[in-house]
Amino acid sequence: RTIATRDVFDHLKAIVKDSKSDTELLTAAYAVYAEQRYEKLAKHLDNRIATSTELEQRAAAVRVIGRVKGRAALDTLHKLLGDGAAIVRREAAKAIGDIGQRMSLEAVAGALDKETNPASKVALIETLGAIRAPEAAPRLQMYVFDTEITVRRAVVDALVAMRHSDAGPFLEQFLDSERDASIRRTALYGLLELGPKRNFEAFKRAIGWIGAKEMEDLVKTHKAAMLGHLQLALASDRDDLRKVAFNALSHLSKSQRLKLYAELALKSPRSGLLLLAHVVRALL
Repeated sequence: RTIATRDVFDHLKAIVKDSKSDTELLTAAYAVYAEQRYEKLAKHLDNRIATSTELEQRAAAVRVIGRVKGRAALDTLHKLLGDGAAIVRREAAKAIGDIGQRMSLEAVAGALDKETNPASKVALIETLGAIRAPEAAPRLQMYVFDTEITVRRAVVDALVAMRHSDAGPFLEQFLDSERDASIRRTALYGLLELGPKRNFEAFKRAIGWIGAKEMEDLVKTHKAAMLGHLQLALASDRDDLRKVAFNALSHLSKSQRLKLYAELALKSPRSGLLLLAHVVRALL
């Protein structure tokens, strides 16, 4: 949203008419017009898309047309996914994402299959995430292994945004094949959002690389649903993970902590009983 009013329209006209204005500046100017519901904006944008020979002007008009016309702009935007200019294709994908309608799924996925420009690929993948249609998940599978890290990051974000079990198998592929730690982390978070207990095995596979902060965050978010995961972390051969898992127990209720300590004590009678006695005193 913008904070400008119609008082600035005269200043914006100069930006809009200047052939040297770049896409970012033009988009910002158009956003003010759109926010103020300028009556002639839709016609102006349609005209620029259809007739302008300046790529920056066309791209800015494409980026904003969806905000102005909503679903009525989709036919035009779907066609622009095949435009000869990568910047126009990219802005069309973003505009479709703003509208976020399932009716765009096939147009976007089809364009992605043909796209060669990495930045445009990212925009199309982000749009599939914005549409949040689980049937799009299989269309993203081949990009799990893309050579461009920006593309793979967009894929994992899109799969997580779907919040659907259909995305789970592809998120698991990131756990097994991805070299970048931040992408693996996002995939793990996404899987556990789909159900910590259902995706316990995925967590188990990640136990060798999961970081201390991640463990803390996950327990803070999912609480009792992470009991089994905490037990696994507490039994890990990693000192750092055991320590943070123990500290993360503070996010559980008193009764849940006592139950877990009792189970730990039974599994490790020599050290566990001493631990249990110490913790029980602290809790009472």
